[in-house]
Amino acid sequence: MASEMANRVVGKVKEIEKIWKSGSILIPEEYGKQLDNLLRTTLKHGAAYNKETPEERYRTLMGQYTDLVDGLNKKYQKLYSKHSEYLKEERLVAKLDLRERLRYLVFRMLTGVGIAAIVLATGWIAKEFEIPLPLLRAPV
Repeated sequence: MASEMANRVVGKVKEIEKIWKSGSILIPEEYGKQLDNLLRTTLKHGAAYNKETPEERYRTLMGQYTDLVDGLNKKYQKLYSKHSEYLKEERLVAKLDLRERLRYLVFRMLTGVGIAAIVLATGWIAKEFEIPLPLLRAPV
């Protein structure tokens, strides 16, 4: 159950990293630039209906909506940082799960070696003291 959950978490982390590396998730500075470009493009298309030039309209609107745009940029930056923290935590979970699996593997290997050593030691002791063991004297 726990390993199934860990596999799903690792799968999600890899999926998020793939999206991240593809460039779909923007760093806050790039997000701000694209938001600014979107506003400028919108104003260019609307310039035919206004007497102001797109640049004048942009300055006017930025003067009116600076708080809104700054707030949007800050919220995106906070979302970006939370997302980064989430990815780091997911990587840590995957790393710890791998350590746990390796620990269990080593424990199982040592248990198998220990049991084999006990069986071989028992056979050796029985042979040294000439104790008959039924499994050591198989009929030929």
